[in-house]
Amino acid sequence: MADNAGRDGHWLSLAEAAAVLGVSVRTLRRRVTSGEIQRRRTDGRVLFFVPWAATVATDAVTVAQTMAEEAATMHPAVTALERALAAERERASQAEQAAAMYQERARGLEQEVERLSAQLALPAPAPAPAPRPWWQRWRRG
Repeated sequence: MADNAGRDGHWLSLAEAAAVLGVSVRTLRRRVTSGEIQRRRTDGRVLFFVPWAATVATDAVTVAQTMAEEAATMHPAVTALERALAAERERASQAEQAAAMYQERARGLEQEVERLSAQLALPAPAPAPAPRPWWQRWRRG
């Protein structure tokens, strides 16, 4: 077994490795048995290899949980703001649904107007007369 310390991860005691990985000691031992985690004996101590990727992922989850807990405990207004945000998102969703419904209704009405116009066969409107030049505007008629 090559010493992977520093490059790909680090070697920790049983309790430390279980804490870093966020699993119980029993689960860590099962992972060693299944071959997911490496184990070695050094100077009478048993060390377990924890990859950096597992450490970083666990740290990110821990940081996110800690931040969420701190936000909830430090500022009671955060909870009220989260509720208000959820309510606003619900209202926005309802407004989008209503807008889509009215757009569909408008398309239907436009089609109905076209159908009725075709049935009535209305004549085309007469073109508007061309405006007279400015010097002739004083005349009537």
